[in-house]
Amino acid sequence: MPPDQNVVRELVLAELRCASHRCKMAEMEINFIGSALKAGALSAEDALKALDDTGWQALVDPLIMSKLRAAYVDAG
Repeated sequence: MPPDQNVVRELVLAELRCASHRCKMAEMEINFIGSALKAGALSAEDALKALDDTGWQALVDPLIMSKLRAAYVDAG
């Protein structure tokens, strides 16, 4: 028996809402880290570690992140 299309539509809509909330959360966390770095409350090394802790590092250019991580995080 095929699934009810109304149920499928509601499930897809719920997943899209969740994805939207995750994007907003990523934006808030990244902006917070950036603001703290700009204000001097975090060092570049701590900002990179904080970004790693949030799990959003994949949203940052991987080439830049690997070079920065090698310079700041892995060296320490």
